[in-house]
Amino acid sequence: MCGSHRGDLFEILPDGGSVELTNATMRARYRETLREAEPVPSGATEKFVFDNFTFFSRRIAKRSRLRLIVHSINSTSTAKNYNSGGVVAAETGKDAKTAHITVVHDAEHPSAVELPIVKP
Repeated sequence: MCGSHRGDLFEILPDGGSVELTNATMRARYRETLREAEPVPSGATEKFVFDNFTFFSRRIAKRSRLRLIVHSINSTSTAKNYNSGGVVAAETGKDAKTAHITVVHDAEHPSAVELPIVKP
């Protein structure tokens, strides 16, 4: 798998409303380094670190929750990635392969969202 992924972080308000706080993107084949492509082996459990979230500053309301949504990118603002492992700019719909994303969060594969906390 060589897909392009996005993580969207939301504040879920006590009344059920939501506010998008920030987002980050990643091309799976460059999860280790931007210098060398390394496809994700099919069926493998891999660690993905989204560390390029855009800056935001917001006081989170009491009783709010945070929601992180991880998904494949399908946007007109990014090059379409058909998950074939080829040159993204040269891929077409004929090259398309289905990518499946499973977020694993158990004792062996802990997941976390780390946010800085600034006291007023």
